[in-house]
Amino acid sequence: MDHGVNNLLTCVSNVNTSLIVDGKQIKSMNRWYNKQISTIKENQPLGFWSNRPAAITEKRNRQIRFGYK
Repeated sequence: MDHGVNNLLTCVSNVNTSLIVDGKQIKSMNRWYNKQISTIKENQPLGFWSNRPAAITEKRNRQIRFGYK
């Protein structure tokens, strides 16, 4: 088993079977999330958190847990 950068998980067995789970969709969601949170926190005091970043975090968590939409 190997977790990499673009592939979330790669598994190979000794009976010539393999499984590759693509992680590009998750990377894309996290990139969007980080950009949104960074924009909101810009020019705010350290540790700033409000309802908007909480809603964005909840949305990202739901997308990863329950499927990519």
